[in-house]
Amino acid sequence: RAGAFSPDRSVVVAAGDRRRTLEVGGPSKHIDGYYVQMDGDDTIYAMTQMDASRVFVAPRDLYRLALFDLSEQDIVEVSVRHGDEAYILRRAEDDDWLLVLNGEEASANAGEAENLALALADLQAQDIRFGDDQPALEAAAEIVVVTSDDERHTLTLAAPAADGARLMRRSGLNQAVFIGAADAEALLTPAARYQAAASVEADEVPVEVEWLEIEGWNCK
Repeated sequence: RAGAFSPDRSVVVAAGDRRRTLEVGGPSKHIDGYYVQMDGDDTIYAMTQMDASRVFVAPRDLYRLALFDLSEQDIVEVSVRHGDEAYILRRAEDDDWLLVLNGEEASANAGEAENLALALADLQAQDIRFGDDQPALEAAAEIVVVTSDDERHTLTLAAPAADGARLMRRSGLNQAVFIGAADAEALLTPAARYQAAASVEADEVPVEVEWLEIEGWNCK
């Protein structure tokens, strides 16, 4: 059909030297969809709602929300600083971990350290902060991740919002992102969680001895 057409959104598709422009107008009176126009041509078509939703997707759905492309085994060191907490977890041989706290190095709780590495490897953005004018971020916490390839990734986290979510920047990414409260809590675990339980030597275990008297015999 021909007639007046007033587009309110458009998409440009380029392939080599070819460019096609699809403009979308108001709702169609004949189908569940919209009136559309190609390359400014006078002919007006109708596009279904389903096809329109495939073309005009939410910007966040075009982004890869995973913040790292690595496995937990690739992470060899994690430095954490938030509030009064400051410590380093360093992978050692045989999947053991070391905890550096207050300048002193000791064995770490390997299971908890591995959980942190897994939380970092699986970390995903809850949402993305779009726009050229990215907000200034006042750092409330910082995490530095070092990989086996000697790559360093810095995560700078703002103070938590009312729901516990945090605005965060990762070095190498242009957009700031939001991570959920549970993810932030997993990353900012107190150092005490990573301290290995103190071992006790057998000869240091106190033994209580009780005496039992049986018909004049003393039995230990």
